[in-house]
Amino acid sequence: MAKTDKTQLSFGPEDWSEVEACNAYSKSKTLAERKAWDIQKEQPEGDYKIEIAVINPTLIVGPNLNTANFSSGNIIHGWLTGKREVISNNTMSLVDVRDIAKMHL
Repeated sequence: MAKTDKTQLSFGPEDWSEVEACNAYSKSKTLAERKAWDIQKEQPEGDYKIEIAVINPTLIVGPNLNTANFSSGNIIHGWLTGKREVISNNTMSLVDVRDIAKMHL
């Protein structure tokens, strides 16, 4: 990880989350992506080799089709209802779920 200044970090293809320090959600995401890349590397070269593109969004906001608990919505709901009292002095990037859907397409 190369530090470019005091507020911005750069990450590259060799940088991964430290799974020992991750919660279960983050650990599952990291291990699943690592496995996908391992499978892709094992494929023989040729026309049928799997291609991988990864989208790692930050806090996802926007219309929700899921009525079950969901992480991003729970964070915002907690702020709005006062149930999540801690709001850090850090910045947080947001991305609209509709933009992520477009990226997948």
